[in-house]
Amino acid sequence: GGNRQRSQEPASPTTLRLWFVSLFCECLPRLLIHWFVAFLQAVTVVSPFVFILWNAYGIFCSRDKENHPAWCNRSMPNVYAHVQREYWGVGPFLYFQAKQIPNFLLAAPALSVAFGRVWSRIYRGGG
Repeated sequence: GGNRQRSQEPASPTTLRLWFVSLFCECLPRLLIHWFVAFLQAVTVVSPFVFILWNAYGIFCSRDKENHPAWCNRSMPNVYAHVQREYWGVGPFLYFQAKQIPNFLLAAPALSVAFGRVWSRIYRGGG
């Protein structure tokens, strides 16, 4: 009857080579197009930031070499980092000050619910 099993013979090196070449030829163009599009998207996202940094460097740093801001002397001058640090007080852990305690107390109920839910989901397997 119909219950005969066919023995699977190992594929010959020629068959494997043809399979790999056909797969490579089919996938490579799509892969290259994908990476090219991803590169263009990254350039589109990053280019305004680079342009602003370059423009600020040209305005503040390259015209008057003796009276330029301190951020011009950095190895990678960044006007955004300078403004954030000097005028806005933005930086790693700069928000954690005693004057922010009321804000932490205000956020405590929501944070405790969120952390409790994560804890129960991870360690107790809760649904």
